Amino acid sequence: MRHWIIALPVLFALVACGDTKDDTAPSEDTAPPEDTDTNIIPGFAADVLPVLTDNCGGCHGANEARAGLDVTTHASLMASGYVTAGDGAGSRLITVGSHHGSGWFDTAEQETIVAWIDEDALDN
Repeated sequence: MRHWIIALPVLFALVACGDTKDDTAPSEDTAPPEDTDTNIIPGFAADVLPVLTDNCGGCHGANEARAGLDVTTHASLMASGYVTAGDGAGSRLITVGSHHGSGWFDTAEQETIVAWIDEDALDN
């Protein structure tokens, strides 16, 4: 028992003098995590308009709006009735545009347009 009485204070002294580094602080060589938000809402001007202009603008532009569809501005697109804000998959732009000929929109383009429409097809 006497050995414990001597050993215990020595043990506490060693623990108290040990490494006091705060393990909860980030290390200096660790970069902060990158933003991995994949739920970014597509914008009309930056994401949707280029797809529509490239794929549809030749026949559905300001100079020639076949079937009443002009894709050159947000206002003209919304006035056409081809977009039902909040219903991307059910919007005529998708149901007709994705099956027109061999399909004008590739998968990524279609997903971009559907996501934009699902988020109320804003002029952003």
